[in-house]
Amino acid sequence: MENFINGYPGAEHALRAIMAEVLGSSKAQFFFKRMLDYFLAEEDIAFIKGCGANVVRLPLNYRHFESDLRPFEYLETGFSRLDQVLKWCEKYNL
Repeated sequence: MENFINGYPGAEHALRAIMAEVLGSSKAQFFFKRMLDYFLAEEDIAFIKGCGANVVRLPLNYRHFESDLRPFEYLETGFSRLDQVLKWCEKYNL
């Protein structure tokens, strides 16, 4: 997450730490997982295309594909999300 998206004046790791401190670790993890489920949907891709764009920058982070605690053990969920977004982009010619 870049600070222009969420208004937090700092890096993503700091935001994650603050969320864990305020909400607790499990609720913060739940929040960030759910955010990925709803942050970018097919309707967003259609809207972007409707605005006249022909390209979209996907919001990706290495954390979507591997864990700091287990480097080089790839997370299938990240690749599944990427595949889904690419299908939407293809559908709308982005």
